[in-house]
Amino acid sequence: MGVPDDHIQNQDVQVQIKGATAPVYIDASLNVEDGWRGGQWVQYTANSQGRFLNIRVVGLSTGVRAVGFLLRGSEFHPQVQQPGSAALRTSEYNFSSYQPRNTGVVTMCLDGSFLFKVFERYDFPNRTGGTEIVYTLSDQLFISERGLLTTFADATAAGIATPVWAGNCWMTPSATNEYRLGLDRF
Repeated sequence: MGVPDDHIQNQDVQVQIKGATAPVYIDASLNVEDGWRGGQWVQYTANSQGRFLNIRVVGLSTGVRAVGFLLRGSEFHPQVQQPGSAALRTSEYNFSSYQPRNTGVVTMCLDGSFLFKVFERYDFPNRTGGTEIVYTLSDQLFISERGLLTTFADATAAGIATPVWAGNCWMTPSATNEYRLGLDRF
């Protein structure tokens, strides 16, 4: 039984061309009550949990380092409410809090082609309503101080001396594509 198309359209990240993925364990910087959105960029961190010694552990990227992004959001996030539900959820297909012993293992994407619903829309330092960032086809995309896609100029304005390259823009946000940003990372 497949996932209905309307549910896929509501996801924070739509996979266009599937690339390499890896199971990862989330550290305390992501394992918070508010959760995270799909498309959150992460970096490797030390395994301080003493569990799963053979699995990668990731935490929130601050734009200085990044290895990939989380494909789906955590179950509970205050910004999203799924239609017909009182519970706030970003993805019922992640299940990190429902796994045996709350394992916290999720999927990290390393490469491929994607459409992002969540990315930096306003320039630094006014992330909630400053000047809108203009994305251009074929531009290189980087990681912001909040671990979201942005432009080189915006990342350096946020104080990141050497921003991490995330990929190239293949689709710019517009009403036609429901304001999604296309990323190719190969």
